[in-house]
Amino acid sequence: MTIKFNYLIILINFMVSMCSLLSAEKCGTMERFYRLEGEDFRACYQYGDADDPEVRDAHIPDTQTPIKVVRLYFHGFSFEDGSSPTLNENILNAQMNFVNGIYEEYRLQFEYVYEIHPHDNYVTVSSQEYNSNIIQGTYIVSPEMYHNVFVVNTTADVDWAGVSHFPWMYGATIGIGSTFMDRDYFGYGEKTLVHELGHAL
Repeated sequence: MTIKFNYLIILINFMVSMCSLLSAEKCGTMERFYRLEGEDFRACYQYGDADDPEVRDAHIPDTQTPIKVVRLYFHGFSFEDGSSPTLNENILNAQMNFVNGIYEEYRLQFEYVYEIHPHDNYVTVSSQEYNSNIIQGTYIVSPEMYHNVFVVNTTADVDWAGVSHFPWMYGATIGIGSTFMDRDYFGYGEKTLVHELGHAL
């Protein structure tokens, strides 16, 4: 990844996060960050060239900027008899058409594949199950090639619509780095995934 692309991603993260502040109300990313890294760490680095507005602004993409492609691997869950899947192709395509439409302005697009796992225990996920990392450790596919996204129903103790993993956090590309989405906030017109992918980038 080039330095220029790093600056572009920082700018995209800022712009997309700002355009989806409503989604931030139910974002669990910072809570996860502090749980894994500790309260003393910053949410993002505040030193270096990327924080200089002149450097940052020099990397604002335009129509001549080549499109970068990021690969996503979506995971849904169903009961073992195949019933009540948390994800289907129509909902996924609708959500990703919406996401790609927003990110197109920033010269970034997402390719994706998906899989439904028949596992009764993970159709609905509790805060404890999510924080244990057992789902991520069991189902993540090639984290060096894909950003994995899990679409689940959540129990009443879960207070997020989406939660993601910053790229500099432990495990980002080796087994637990991922995004989790509450099924109720996933589909066409939903901005939660737009917001969470900004964190993941």
